[in-house]
Amino acid sequence: MDPEELQRALEQLARHQAELRERIDQSVELLRRAALEQQMNAVARDARELAAQQEALAEAMRQEGTTPERVAQQRELNERAAELNRQLEQLRRRLGEQGEHQTAEQASEANRRVHEAQQAMQRAAEQAMRQQGSEAGQSGEQAATRLDQAAQALESARQAMAQAWKQEVQDIIQ
Repeated sequence: MDPEELQRALEQLARHQAELRERIDQSVELLRRAALEQQMNAVARDARELAAQQEALAEAMRQEGTTPERVAQQRELNERAAELNRQLEQLRRRLGEQGEHQTAEQASEANRRVHEAQQAMQRAAEQAMRQQGSEAGQSGEQAATRLDQAAQALESARQAMAQAWKQEVQDIIQ
């Protein structure tokens, strides 16, 4: 192999390595995005499940009154809402780190809704302890509504983020 052929072969090898690095970087970015989307789905699902459980408890307190068990259930749901808040804060930070600032703001809105739900849950627990079943049910219903709103905000944010990614890929292809 003469020196010119060797030089061309080395240049071609360097180009192939650069292309491979670029593909690997793109794959890593796609995996990061998929992980974010999966986390958003999981948190939204948890919010929906918590809302359904809160709704059922609120209905039971409204219809059948309060018991020590229902007070304990309300407190447990409130603890789960606190964990949901922690997950949302972590998600918001990750979104910001990935440059998804608009989606991070929507996650903050969901976080605010969960915080409002926690406050309503606390009121429901206090009202249940005072044997105020109707009021506890109403506060529990407010909490369930806020949790549903949080889930909706996350689902909307995830859809918008996915659409933006799809558009970005289409722009790259064209």
